[in-house]
Amino acid sequence: MKYVNLSIRNSEYSAYDITLSADALQSFFQTKQGQIEKFVWSMDTNSSRYVSAGNTDDGLLWTELHDLKVMQILQPVFGKCQHLVKVINQQEDSILSLGLMSMLVGKEAYRHGQNQWTRNDCEAIVTSIGKCKNLVQLNLNQHYLRDSDIEILLRRLPKLQILNLCGSKKGLLTDKCCKTISRACTELRELDLAYHNRITVAGLKRVFKSCQQLRMFQTSLYLSSKDAVSLVCMAPNLLSLHTTKLLDEVTNYDVIMASSGRTVLVNNIGGSTGFPNATSLTSKSLPHDVVAEYERNRQVLGCRLNLDITRPDLVNGWDEVHLWQNPNGVNFT
Repeated sequence: MKYVNLSIRNSEYSAYDITLSADALQSFFQTKQGQIEKFVWSMDTNSSRYVSAGNTDDGLLWTELHDLKVMQILQPVFGKCQHLVKVINQQEDSILSLGLMSMLVGKEAYRHGQNQWTRNDCEAIVTSIGKCKNLVQLNLNQHYLRDSDIEILLRRLPKLQILNLCGSKKGLLTDKCCKTISRACTELRELDLAYHNRITVAGLKRVFKSCQQLRMFQTSLYLSSKDAVSLVCMAPNLLSLHTTKLLDEVTNYDVIMASSGRTVLVNNIGGSTGFPNATSLTSKSLPHDVVAEYERNRQVLGCRLNLDITRPDLVNGWDEVHLWQNPNGVNFT
């Protein structure tokens, strides 16, 4: 057994219905020690209640996990910070893909009924993650990290290709974070900086100038037509630009034309069921070859994002779409 996925998402059951005890899970991990390479625990927001009921022995059972290649898990199930640090340290040389969602600190953790981690705890975690030198994918969705945390985190992760730093509604990151990314993560394929409203267009341009392999990007920043076109032209391999701020028809048209149909536009992160077709974004007439290129890239992106649902154990979804080769020279791998 190499892949374990414990998932409770949008079903008729909730975390309260799970009957697996800490002893049962720990016994399972002990018998499979050294055999499990990929572990995914998806329980949405009910995880904190599951932990508070004592079902995970305050995070202790996870210490049985060793030498994982993929670990996607919600922070609350670890309980205390030192448990999480210990688990990450045990995967230091092996881990390729790491996801720690809902990493809340201080007052925010208290409001959500989770263990209240201090700033020192947060620094200990990012320092630990920063030692995982073989990381290809890092997902810290809904975090409360600061620029200084990101600097500690990224300075020793040269192989990183997928980075999700999507914040809360009160994102703390600024252009200093963009400076760090531009220096430390030049091989990025995907980057999510949504819900960090202190980041400016100048900061994004710094990232785009350095990260020439960028395929997918998400932001909450309002982009004018001039700024959006500028960013797209700086990133020759950009296939999708996600924004939470609705772009007008003129901006949509300008971006599509500037990229010759290469860059697909998506407005309202989280609210879209897919990638809109080109003709729905603008009433202006588009050349047939531009529309054809746009539609082809829509299919590529759909394939890529579908893998996040069907194959959460993957280290890098782009490895699975390697058969798609752009006639204009964009290599999706």
